[in-house]
Amino acid sequence: MRTPPQNPSGLFRVVPLVALASEKSPFFSYRSNKDIPRGSVVSVSFGPRTVRGIVWEAEKSSAASSHSNPRKPFQYKNIGKVLAEAFLPESSLLMAERFSHTHSVPLGTLLLKFLPKTFSKESSASAIPESFAASSLSLPPWRKISLQEKVSVLTRGQKRAAKNMLESSRLSTLFFAPPTSDTTRVYIECIKKLLADSGQALILLPDSALILQEEASYAKLFGNEAVGVFHSRMKAADRDTLIHRLRKGTVRILLGTRSALFLPFRELALIIVNDANARSYEKKGRIFPDNSCHTATVLSAVHRARCLFESSAPSFDILTSARQSDALVTLPETIRPISWHTVNLRLERWKKKHSSLSEELGNALATTVAHKEQALLFVSREGMNSLSVCAECRAVFRCALCKKPLVYRAEGDYRCLSCKKSSGTTPTCPTCGSLSFHHLGAGTERVERELARRFPHIRTVRYDSKSAIKKETTEHLRQFIAGKRDVLITSERGIHGWNLPRLSFVGIIDADSLLGIPAWNTDEIAFQILFSAGKRARRGNRGRTPGSVFIQTFHPENPVFSFLGAEDIEGFFRTFEEERRLFLYPPFGTIVPLACRMSREKDLDREVDRVYEILRTAAKQSPRTLRVSPPSIVKRDISKKRLFRKSIILRMSRSTKNRQSEIENFLQTLPHEWNREDDATAIF
Repeated sequence: MRTPPQNPSGLFRVVPLVALASEKSPFFSYRSNKDIPRGSVVSVSFGPRTVRGIVWEAEKSSAASSHSNPRKPFQYKNIGKVLAEAFLPESSLLMAERFSHTHSVPLGTLLLKFLPKTFSKESSASAIPESFAASSLSLPPWRKISLQEKVSVLTRGQKRAAKNMLESSRLSTLFFAPPTSDTTRVYIECIKKLLADSGQALILLPDSALILQEEASYAKLFGNEAVGVFHSRMKAADRDTLIHRLRKGTVRILLGTRSALFLPFRELALIIVNDANARSYEKKGRIFPDNSCHTATVLSAVHRARCLFESSAPSFDILTSARQSDALVTLPETIRPISWHTVNLRLERWKKKHSSLSEELGNALATTVAHKEQALLFVSREGMNSLSVCAECRAVFRCALCKKPLVYRAEGDYRCLSCKKSSGTTPTCPTCGSLSFHHLGAGTERVERELARRFPHIRTVRYDSKSAIKKETTEHLRQFIAGKRDVLITSERGIHGWNLPRLSFVGIIDADSLLGIPAWNTDEIAFQILFSAGKRARRGNRGRTPGSVFIQTFHPENPVFSFLGAEDIEGFFRTFEEERRLFLYPPFGTIVPLACRMSREKDLDREVDRVYEILRTAAKQSPRTLRVSPPSIVKRDISKKRLFRKSIILRMSRSTKNRQSEIENFLQTLPHEWNREDDATAIF
């Protein structure tokens, strides 16, 4: 056992778990008579209160003498109690330090993401479970993973894909798998090779409900003790128990959602990101805008672990970056037949039919259920409708905070899906004061009601953010997987990762809402979502009935639907390759969103204009390598009403490294009111 280094000064640099301004040092000196390992959780006095802190390192002996005064020596505060010795591993500390630097986020705020709820709360030291104490943390030797049943024989393509990913010179690899391929077999092969003697594996899933399927299959192969799950819907006690098992080394394979990336892994060897194109991996928060794909690469680099990004519909920039970096592995598989149909809703309106389900889609759905097959209805919006407009002046009813359209719910109130603010049951038009509104579009709840009214014999399941928190929804999903229910009505969170062998029909209720997403790559996002939803019909088709996808739209002539029908991903990317090259969009450029937040609107305008003029001058000098978008309009921050927000978007060419370094150095000098997001495409 290695002897810990001696600390003659008795001083330790501690990071209190409090929110400080990013320009201030997060480190504070405290005294202790005994050696405390790096990463330990301690209680320290910070001002008038006692808070939790992380021991960062022991100070050198010169640090104590620098503060000394023969007349009046400096009195350091003592560390109170050591709550858990060496709780955070070196990897977690390195990740927190890196993200604090790149995101301009206080280090104490970031370290809270790596701790269980027990350490995050301002509770007494006696509330800390004994399981987290160093004395109870016995690290058993690694045991070989033994399969409890015979795994199906891999195909030649699956064996080649697993070999290429394991022998790749790159830590991060894009696993381009067709919708019909069985990627789980490839994952199991990689786990067997990498985790034979030591190491842990993290399997990232886009939604917590997917753990229902995956946990059972992995536990059957590797044993219940070696498999653990982690997601945001777990109870605090269960989360703390899982963290203890993970530190102890008993959990070898962890199935988790986005939050699992910030766990204290002992020895991580493999990271698998399922359906890497899912938008649920992105979180645009005020304090820490997290992109799970980028975070996974950082975690992979810290642990020197293999990272596999699996996707059947990767974005153009990620696919190109993987090819240029020789980090692309494809899995050739036989394509099962599938038919794509486009339903022109303009003909439905001409027939004066205003139902969410067109006549053509409804008939195909009834036929599918009659043949004992299952169906999936994808609705991009939740609630009863997409938006509400005033019957008098046609003004859109929007949220007072974030200006997003409010959604009418079955309870009779209006709710914002972005900031969760409710406006009550009797809203008035902000323009003319009218009390009459027209509800346009279709949401998941409205489709569920219309389906029950039109086909009362059909057994449905609705899975969205509102129904996901209900206990009966979990049981209904189990029944649907077992084939005891007919139709799954879901939003975007329910189209990724599911293995539904009886599903052969997919209906897209309102594809036009996806084409109206306010983003520079709207067409690409719509293509990815529609392709991911449509592939459910292919994965469910087992050769009995050709799968079919029905897309309802008012614009059937849109080229997105043509490429979907031909399933020509490469051809779709070639249509806007030159446009992206010209305007420095990924993969030919890097997008850097900058956001500034201040409590006074005038100060915000002054600061943003200052930075904008500097960047615009630099862009004029090199227009081919740097583009700057004008500042956005002032908006109130959702989470903090007193703050105002304004943003600037940079586009930098990836071909000029010197110019990119200059801009990066300038961004590091910005004050703490500025915040930047990671480039999700720079994972290879």
